[in-house]
Amino acid sequence: MALPDGKTQTEVAADAINKIMDAVNVMGSDDPVVQGIIEELMVSHRTLQQNFWRVMMQVIKRYSEFSYDLRNQGAVELCTYIKEQVAENYKENLPYV
Repeated sequence: MALPDGKTQTEVAADAINKIMDAVNVMGSDDPVVQGIIEELMVSHRTLQQNFWRVMMQVIKRYSEFSYDLRNQGAVELCTYIKEQVAENYKENLPYV
């Protein structure tokens, strides 16, 4: 689906993740990046907050299946753990409300 600026949702999401990657590409950037994300997330519409986390759970599930080396092994293993815990303890998808 094309958005008003002519970009697809995939292109908009790719642009957003590239901006986040630029922000985390600075040593010691974790706290300010987390703060920026939380501040914007908390003022977003609650349905959009839920949509965001539903998408993030899908990202976690897919990322857990990526190949890895020592540079991203911890991230893939964490995503695998989260995926397994969610599958075991949370039986419902996040609904669109």
